[in-house]
Parts: sequence; C-alpha cells; structure tokens
Amino acid sequence: MRTDLPASQVQEAMKLQARGLVELYRLDMHPPGGSIFSLYISPLKQVTWQGHTWFDDTPCFVAESGQNVAGDSSRPKFSIVNPNGVWSRYVHQGYANNATVRRYRILTTDLAADNNAFQLSSWRVSKVVNVNKDIVVLELRGVLDGANFWIPSETYRPPKYPAVSVQ
Repeated sequence: MRTDLPASQVQEAMKLQARGLVELYRLDMHPPGGSIFSLYISPLKQVTWQGHTWFDDTPCFVAESGQNVAGDSSRPKFSIVNPNGVWSRYVHQGYANNATVRRYRILTTDLAADNNAFQLSSWRVSKVVNVNKDIVVLELRGVLDGANFWIPSETYRPPKYPAVSVQ
C-alpha cells in the first residue's frame, strides 16, 4: 500500500464496501393453448421486489455465449436445477418452447430499498439441450436472433431523406 497518501484519504478508502449484485430470473413460459405462465426465481433467498415474490432455493445460471480458439461460437445456456424432475413435465409438455428468460441484475441496496433500478438481459429459448431428474438446460437466443428476423442496415428518415416524414 502506498504510504504517501493523506491519512484522511486512506481512512475513506478503507471504509468503502463493495456493493454486490443480485441476479433474479424471470422465466415466461407459453403453455400450448394457454396464457403466459411466469416463474420468478431467486437463486439466493426469497425476496419481494417490485410487487413480485421471487422464490428461493432454485439454483439457476446463465452461461454466456463464448468463442473458442477455432472461432466457433456457442449460444448462451440457461441451467436450472430440477429436483426429482419437478420441471421435466412442463418441458416435455412444450411450456419451454419459445419461452423468454429475463435476468435482472440489481444492486443489493436497490433491492433492499425496492428501487426500480436494474440491468435487464432478455433471451428466447431456442431449444432444450438436456432434461433429467437433476437439471434442465435450455439453449438461448437473443430476442431478435432467429430466422426471418432482419434489421435494416439503414433507416430512412430526415434529414438525410427530406421527403420522408416521421409520424
């Protein structure tokens, strides 16, 4: 540690505490012929945030996409514990098809104060990778990542295109 800093600055630096992040997951499943079924998951403990109760003791994780040395990239995967196959029935009945996974990253201080401040990541389930009595693994895609999804390379609006008006 540096010794040439003022004592007051060192004391302030030592008082700093890390502000941890909490990750909450929302899984919106679409049962065949039914309405959306939402599951609120908290890997740590049961919390109430923004009017929803996030259930505890459900270990889950999103493994982000990556790229190996050969240049092959993998899609992100959502893994959720499946104690004694409790989720298997829903997966086999098609509830996970085109489901939406949302990850909310919230500072612990914002969670405790019930502040509506968070970082949101959303994915769509593209396929079921693995289902057994211990774990369910779902392969994810970006919400706009799929067949027939096109993002225009250019938007046609003023001032570059004066004949077009924005309504």
